[in-house]
Amino acid sequence: MNIAPLSLYLTCLFCIISSQLLVKPTYKLMVLLGVFHISCLTTAGVIGGYFYLKGVVFCSYPSLVYVTGALDLASWCAGSATNLLIAINRCCFIYSDKLNRVFFTGNAIYVWILIILLYYVFVLMFVRPPLFNSYGMTYLINPDAGYFGKIRRAHTIVWADIHNFIDLVISVLVIIAFILIYKRKNQRKSSAFDKQMFIQVLLIHLFQFLTCACFNTLRFVRPSTVFNAGATIIYVISQGITPVIYLTFNQTIKLTLASKILKRGSAVKTSVNLISPLIHGLKLLPVQPALKSVAN
Repeated sequence: MNIAPLSLYLTCLFCIISSQLLVKPTYKLMVLLGVFHISCLTTAGVIGGYFYLKGVVFCSYPSLVYVTGALDLASWCAGSATNLLIAINRCCFIYSDKLNRVFFTGNAIYVWILIILLYYVFVLMFVRPPLFNSYGMTYLINPDAGYFGKIRRAHTIVWADIHNFIDLVISVLVIIAFILIYKRKNQRKSSAFDKQMFIQVLLIHLFQFLTCACFNTLRFVRPSTVFNAGATIIYVISQGITPVIYLTFNQTIKLTLASKILKRGSAVKTSVNLISPLIHGLKLLPVQPALKSVAN
């Protein structure tokens, strides 16, 4: 399930990193977002799937379960923060080019990246992570859920609850602001590029909003296997749908990928054309003299 989105994501990141796109502030944030999404797909999708098939509990591999849970939570928090920052960047780009230059060009973009990386390290090192629960089919706040009857002690990760609530609220505000700004510009003049960018941001944020809504719902309802499975699927889709959106609506990435494929094909064809005459022009050594020399 996760091989396809991981492959697509690596392809998109390769296109960005190996081209001139990386000089643009937005694409720097997109690469950072891709790293966090790939981390989430690996921990929640690949490793989590292996844990579920093997029936792993915390006592099976305590260090591995703890580390993967910490990586998953830190990547989710930093990735969702990066996603919000990309949306804000796009809002500034549409609303005012001057505002966009002040907050996202030059050294400003590296300040934002540094803040996100520090936030990632903070969550990774100082926030208690969720632990994998085979009964719940995902990483849960309470690793004993489902294995015992009634859990007397309430389990919660305060910082994760705070992050998910703030993320949910800000996501709604950013989506509303982005729609209003886009409609305002659309009344004057709107290009195909603006429309594609609008769809990209809206779709990516929609899946992040659904994931935040599921995580916040877990605070108020008793989790079940079906709900956990649904939340995990939405979570994995929210992390893996981004490259699909890029390859569907981002003309720049599509053209860059196409040019690299055509360039690669041209290089292979040139190599074949150069080698082919050499192969066909080779003359075989006469066999009889060689046999005579061996006989002597």
